[in-house]
Amino acid sequence: MPASKDRDLAKLVLQEFLTSVAVPPDLHEGVSEACVDQFMTVEWPRPAPGTLAYLSPRYRWVIRSDDLKACDAFWKGLASAASVNFFMGSVSAAAIVGIIGAVFSVFYSARRKGAKLTPEQCEMLIFLKQCEEPVGEINIAKKMADQNREWTADRISTVLKSLEKVRAHDGTVMAVVARDSDDKWAVAAI
Repeated sequence: MPASKDRDLAKLVLQEFLTSVAVPPDLHEGVSEACVDQFMTVEWPRPAPGTLAYLSPRYRWVIRSDDLKACDAFWKGLASAASVNFFMGSVSAAAIVGIIGAVFSVFYSARRKGAKLTPEQCEMLIFLKQCEEPVGEINIAKKMADQNREWTADRISTVLKSLEKVRAHDGTVMAVVARDSDDKWAVAAI
């Protein structure tokens, strides 16, 4: 992505927001870097008809207050996961930041389409993204128990099924997770 003062300012705004939602300070720089480009807009100049112009895109990073408030579910899910060492299987801060960035991308894509995800759904997305390959519900329950998470098999099943059919504000239904033929779950591309 092109560097600009707007992008740097957007990163600072995100870092300030991360402080307010109790994300550990050592992750602020990486998480803001991983998430900032979700707020980028590209504008192409529109010269008047019949004129010759150099058409170079203009990049802007726009973070509205309501964007951050709407993303509150994601940040609450993240904070909840981090509070009980949810990422203890990750070997480095870079791996954690990569997981957070990827899940935020899925979350924000769904949000732009008008879908609303709960903190619980965000926590499940973070968990699934942390797994390197698709995982079955039984293994999800075992891994959650290993991490001292209080998720029952019914709760896991309910959350996964709710992520399979997320309704956007225009009435369309999209899948945020996908189940393969072996009944294993993974984050779906939106």
